Amino acid sequence: MFKIQSNRTSDQIEVNGNTNKEGETSFTLRTREDGELELLMSTAEITMASFPIKLREAWYESPLLITGYNICKEDDFSGNLVDGKGLNEKHKDDFLYSATE
Repeated sequence: MFKIQSNRTSDQIEVNGNTNKEGETSFTLRTREDGELELLMSTAEITMASFPIKLREAWYESPLLITGYNICKEDDFSGNLVDGKGLNEKHKDDFLYSATE
């Protein structure tokens, strides 16, 4: 069993599977702290030298949310021209009102 841990108690590490035939693995480090840390790696038979890392300040939050917008062209609609509240000209009714009435 392969184990990775940080010397900082607030860091969380999740190993993403076993090592491959080249002895490589990947992992996810979750932390809210920047600065220096050491990763400690071991198996049942082997303890490896620590691996120092310096993290810079980051402004990420999980989950990262991205807002998407669908932009419609009025030319794609075929409704009758109607007055829209607050608009100075007429627009196709299905363009104005088909999604939310």
